[in-house]
Amino acid sequence: MILEGALAVLLLAVIAMAWRVERRLAAIRNAESGLRAAVTELAQTTERAQAAIYGLRVSADQSGKDLQTKIDEARQLAARLTRPTGLR
Repeated sequence: MILEGALAVLLLAVIAMAWRVERRLAAIRNAESGLRAAVTELAQTTERAQAAIYGLRVSADQSGKDLQTKIDEARQLAARLTRPTGLR
């Protein structure tokens, strides 16, 4: 009878521990799901950022070309304006 009581107490202790372990495992699973969602969102955000950077590079290249054209035109105009015209 004492042995059966001790076994019952041990069984209750094992059930309680199993229940606590199950709760912790569930929390870990939920955290894993949240982490997966965060990683997916981060990957998508990274892709959008890369596309935006590419767009900025293209725009900067075009702006640089446009600016160089304007500089060249301004230099030509400045050169024409500083040439002696021979008129007095």
